[in-house]
Amino acid sequence: MSELLTPQHVRALRADAQGLHHADQGLGADVAQVTAMMLATQGQDWQASQWAVGRRVASASRQSVVDALNAGQIVRSWPMRGTIHLVAAEDIGWLQNLTNKKPLATAPKRREVLGLDEKIFARLIDTSLAALRAAGIAGLDRNQLSEAWTAAAIPWQSNWRYHLIWWLCQNGLATLGPVQEFAEPRLVLAETWLPATRQLDEISALVELASRYTFARGPIRAKDLAWWSGLGVREVKQGLAAATEAGTLVAVTLTDEHGEAMTGSHGEAWVHNELIGKEIRPMQEALMLAPFDEHLLGYSIREPQLPVGGIERIVPGKNGAFLGTIINNDQVIGTWRRDAKQREKMCIDVFPGAEISEDEMSQDVARWSAFNGQDLTEIRISTAHRSPRRA
Repeated sequence: MSELLTPQHVRALRADAQGLHHADQGLGADVAQVTAMMLATQGQDWQASQWAVGRRVASASRQSVVDALNAGQIVRSWPMRGTIHLVAAEDIGWLQNLTNKKPLATAPKRREVLGLDEKIFARLIDTSLAALRAAGIAGLDRNQLSEAWTAAAIPWQSNWRYHLIWWLCQNGLATLGPVQEFAEPRLVLAETWLPATRQLDEISALVELASRYTFARGPIRAKDLAWWSGLGVREVKQGLAAATEAGTLVAVTLTDEHGEAMTGSHGEAWVHNELIGKEIRPMQEALMLAPFDEHLLGYSIREPQLPVGGIERIVPGKNGAFLGTIINNDQVIGTWRRDAKQREKMCIDVFPGAEISEDEMSQDVARWSAFNGQDLTEIRISTAHRSPRRA
């Protein structure tokens, strides 16, 4: 019979796999290596993604994340499910080759919705590639890219720009790499910026995906990997089965809160062999995680980390925008934000039934401040007493 994992054990193993049990050490001291260990870190919020990576790197700063981008070690691109991530430069190629079928198949329909004619689209692509060749390793920002379209006398609309950049990156023609003065990474030709990317056949890529995703996320179900990668459950199960046969992954069974084994796909899960039997010490302090952090966004099934009703507080209005979270004892207990007017103030909203003090938060607020080069002088903690308003 496979090993049984309770929800408490699952959330502890997940936090440990993500480097959250050792706040000062994280997963290592090198930004590029930690980014590769995470496989991909969600990055549509540029500022938040820097902290999502930096949180897991010992003594990191915004500058060290930017340095890794400028060195071509990591890139910001779309490795899966049409969502932008920070990813090791050597991994972007095989990830896209494995996962880009669905996103690219829906692209023509998206252009119809945008009112983007295919002939104009082709001209925009050709002009963009020519402009990127001329720019070299300096790359172009979004405004410079669209200025090239205007100079070529191509009529364009502002809502086309994101789609053009995504399409260039999704097809491996370009990537977002070099950074100037902490602004968003600039678009650059892949052939001039990326190293020689790894070439993997489909089954090897599925095994690589399953192995490294599980190593970086702790106990997972097939549904988690399918959602995260954008692949079908049947495809990811091929990778999970092959990685299990190779001994890299171990099949386990999840239990409910009462310790009863769950049946079928609800209980079927996998853990990397390095986590089996590992002694996990509880978190010693409360931590601030970035908006869109992989602690939640790394899974489709997030209940072990979330109290009942927690998702409605983290995504108010159900608009897809995840707030930064506070975790304690491996579970989300609240959210955080900087005060919109008094930027030196950190505001923490604690979920009903949870407790945290300013003293308990002060050490991690200091880490966040040091990473960002900010001077926060006040922590304000409030508790939400009412249920979040439903849309």
